[in-house]
Amino acid sequence: MESIAAGAAVGLIECAVCQPFDMVKTRHHLSSQARSVASSLQAIHAEGGFRRFYRGVGPEFAGMVPKSAAMYSSYDGARQLLLAHTSLDEVAASVAAGAASGPFEAAVVQPFQVVKVRMQTKEYVGRYAGSLDCAARETRDAEHRSQARRHPPLVASCHAAHTQHSRARPSQGCDHISRPPRPSEPSCRPRC
Repeated sequence: MESIAAGAAVGLIECAVCQPFDMVKTRHHLSSQARSVASSLQAIHAEGGFRRFYRGVGPEFAGMVPKSAAMYSSYDGARQLLLAHTSLDEVAASVAAGAASGPFEAAVVQPFQVVKVRMQTKEYVGRYAGSLDCAARETRDAEHRSQARRHPPLVASCHAAHTQHSRARPSQGCDHISRPPRPSEPSCRPRC
């Protein structure tokens, strides 16, 4: 339990210190233009001042405790199991346990990272009311994509109706997918 608490505390400090650099990194990954770090820092500051550097930090903070719990508990469990049931020495068991704990950590942290990156991306500024709204919409969209895999013919016909509707009203885009359709719009949600 101490290692989980210590890991969470260190993770929160890491988030607070590294978030501005993570914001620049995310913007560089998503940008098609070559920019220097200094020009990226200036552009982000121009968008919203110092607070803009911490956009998306909420999901990072929220994910730190479960991430640490998954990483340290799976590492400790795997290490003890390897030392008890194999002939590996301390170093080899620690390396193997570290490798084994990675997938558990990744599975826990991935949903938080999706929300964080959405909140950091310039194209999504103003789309979400906050991190919770982003998480709710992403969950709803993931459910829709899951239904698309289960009901491909129905979703294909809905997509065709949506495409036809989008051509008729190009300014509306795909916003109506994240809200109930109006009576004049075709429904793009499969009915089960």
